Amino acid sequence: DGADVVMLSGETAIGQWPVEAVRMMNRVATHTNEVLRGQSATASTPRENETQAAALARGVTSMSRGLDAKLVVLWAEFDDAVVHLSQSRLDIPIVAFCGRPDLLRRVQLLHGVKPVLMSEPADPEEFLKKTDALVRTEGWANEGDTIVYVYSVRLEKSNLSNLVYLHQVGSL
Repeated sequence: DGADVVMLSGETAIGQWPVEAVRMMNRVATHTNEVLRGQSATASTPRENETQAAALARGVTSMSRGLDAKLVVLWAEFDDAVVHLSQSRLDIPIVAFCGRPDLLRRVQLLHGVKPVLMSEPADPEEFLKKTDALVRTEGWANEGDTIVYVYSVRLEKSNLSNLVYLHQVGSL
C-alpha cells in the first residue's frame, strides 16, 4: 500500500516469539521491497491528471537510473516532491535539504530519504556550492560522481518552480 515504515507492537513487546516475529516481518518487508523495486522500474508512463510533483519525481527517477547517479539532492520547501521521489523506490539516497524542521520531521521516515536542516540558500547556485562540498565531506558522494539536483521553490503564491540539474561532484 506504499507504506514506508512497518511497526510491530504486541508480539514483539510481550509475546512469546519476539525474535521470530521480527524475522518474519523482515522477510515480508524484504520481499515486498524487491517486488516494488521491479514495479517502479517499469512505472515510467505518465498518469492522467498527474501532479507537477509526481511528474517531477518520475523524470528525476528516470534520469537517476539512466545516468547511474550516486544520489538525489533536493531543496524542498514542501514535502510533495520528497514523497513522490520516495515512492519511486530509488536504490540511491534522496538527501532532502530544508529550512523547516517540521517538514524534515514529516519526511524522515520516508523510504530512502535523508533529511538535512539547512538555512534557505539565496539561489540555486548557492545551494549547489554548499551541497557539493557537503556531499563529499559526509562521504555521500565522491569527486566525479553524478548527482541529480532538484531545487523546488515557490516563485509566487500560485506558481511552483522546479529546477533539475545534473551535476558532477567537484566540478565547480
